[in-house]
Amino acid sequence: MNRKKLVGIIIACAVVAAVAIVLAILRPWEGPVSAQTYTLTTAVNPPGTGLVSPSGRQYESGVQVTITASPASGYTFDHWSGSASDTSPTISITMDHDYSVTANFVAASVDRCDLTISSTQGGSVTTPGEGMFTYSFGMVVNLVATPASGYQFVEWTGDVGSIANVNAASTTITMNGSYSIRANLETIPVSGYSLTVSSGAGGLITTPGEGTFLCDPGVVVSLVATPATGYYFVNWTGNVGTIANVHAASTTITMNGDSSITGNFAAVPAGQYNLTISTTAGGAVTTPGEGTFTRNAGTAVNLVASPASGYHFVNWTGDVGTIADVNDASTTIIMSGDCTITANFASSPSITVTSPNGGENWNTGSIQTITWTSFGVTGDVCIDIARDGGSSWSEIITNTANDDSQSWTVAGPATTQARIRVRSTSDGSIWDISNGNFVIGLLSPDFSVNTYNYKEVSKTFAVVADVLTFTIHYRNTGNMDATGVVITDVVDTNLGDVTPQDGGSYNAETRAITWNIGAVAVNAGGTVQFTAVIRPLCNDTVIYNSATIDSDQTAPEDTPTSMIWVTIDVSIILTSDVSPDSTTVGQVTNFIATVSGPAPSYLWSWAVNGTEVATTQNASYTFTSAGVYNVSVSVTDCGGNANAYSCHNVTVNPPS
Repeated sequence: MNRKKLVGIIIACAVVAAVAIVLAILRPWEGPVSAQTYTLTTAVNPPGTGLVSPSGRQYESGVQVTITASPASGYTFDHWSGSASDTSPTISITMDHDYSVTANFVAASVDRCDLTISSTQGGSVTTPGEGMFTYSFGMVVNLVATPASGYQFVEWTGDVGSIANVNAASTTITMNGSYSIRANLETIPVSGYSLTVSSGAGGLITTPGEGTFLCDPGVVVSLVATPATGYYFVNWTGNVGTIANVHAASTTITMNGDSSITGNFAAVPAGQYNLTISTTAGGAVTTPGEGTFTRNAGTAVNLVASPASGYHFVNWTGDVGTIADVNDASTTIIMSGDCTITANFASSPSITVTSPNGGENWNTGSIQTITWTSFGVTGDVCIDIARDGGSSWSEIITNTANDDSQSWTVAGPATTQARIRVRSTSDGSIWDISNGNFVIGLLSPDFSVNTYNYKEVSKTFAVVADVLTFTIHYRNTGNMDATGVVITDVVDTNLGDVTPQDGGSYNAETRAITWNIGAVAVNAGGTVQFTAVIRPLCNDTVIYNSATIDSDQTAPEDTPTSMIWVTIDVSIILTSDVSPDSTTVGQVTNFIATVSGPAPSYLWSWAVNGTEVATTQNASYTFTSAGVYNVSVSVTDCGGNANAYSCHNVTVNPPS
């Protein structure tokens, strides 16, 4: 074989080998190589009690699948079984082999309701959070949806039948069953909104002025309405949905859309007074605002002082004589004249427990929210409980964030004297406890709250023969309906012509009026009345009257009804005579007096030259020496409170 032929053979062999290798790699007659797949099988137990999403199908190896179980109405999710074991309704599975999972549901308990919360893109639900939460049946749960920057809240969707306001980002839902809800948010339009401002007769809008203004979306615009002399600001009208306070001349509007508003004024009529309000640094008066307001004489004006972050309200100063509570940030003032007042704030660190704060009923096992406010407090807080009114404490929450709220699953033992304490972990001197006792684990009606159960009378200063109307207020402030409710009032013996109303019956022998009310639901109540006439009495006689409220579940409550007293105004008119007023030593002189007034009896005193000589209404007296004498008579009603006085001069001549 020559050299040229040998080279040709070698080249041919190399080409055949290369073709074989290419065919081995591509293998076009076998088609593409398929990836490994696994099967996900889902089921619901019992059938028809819920849904699983997604339903069963095949997935490629390594794919992560999120599975969610949703209960049907009247049911609640309990657990997963099969290839997964979890109590959360949402789980994730990595498909590395075949999976078969079953979502198990149970009938919803009347004492347990599940609330599943989610949100769309653009924010989150910050209160109570997102996911599934369990609450007691009938519990009112706070909802707060917080938009992210550039987004705004739209509405709540899903099982929204018991949501107080589906269009409000901050609202409540009443747990009458298990619900699933979603907070929907949207991007705030990038274009601006127009704000058209005008005023009625009697004033001007000085901030931002009057006319049409272009505002950025979401911006808060200050509004100031300035009345002309002789006028006062009334309110804002128009597109006022985002105005902070439509009754305040100085307020704000949040630009969530095009708005047209009008500031309205009215002439100041006779019988009105000016209320001028200001603040120190550290807060603002949000109701009715700050500045000068005109109100009708006798009007009770609500006052609300709101501290800034790191401050707390101290008190009201100035013309505070008619302020209900100068130490309360939320109070009232009665317009009895022109008033100038100041809301004072201070920056000292503090913690204030706001719930529970006395009077609540928390059942064991229920999930409740402990709330507080703090000013200038750094670091975490601890939460303690006392079951004896505040004498001994035990810790229930350790080192939780100082974010003004903490959920707690209520634990026994039951008590009627529970109080909560919130204390700073960085400064042990900063703490606060509930203002009053609350109940743990007890169900009972309650007619002991004086705010709702009390007695009032039509007059507290009266005269004989006046007709008094007594009104008894009652309300069940407990956590259980009351049955067999009976109100009893024993009428004072100084009252006559007793006439019960509202179905009451009067026993003249025992002087007791009885009203058989029957059933009173939680937070329900009413009033009953009777009239009576004041009998003849001594001045400053006090008439006491109270009532008792009894039920099948409670002992008679006589403390909620206040004692009522009536001061009797007795006027005495005295006339007197001395006969004769000129006499002779040894002769008898007659002292005669008459009195008119409503008192049943009187006390008498006759005196000669200041020395008492008789204690009867009429008397006889013999002078033993000549001269001019002063004869006086005084009369006092049987109570010793009203009196009258008169005097005479008597000339006594020597014997003839």
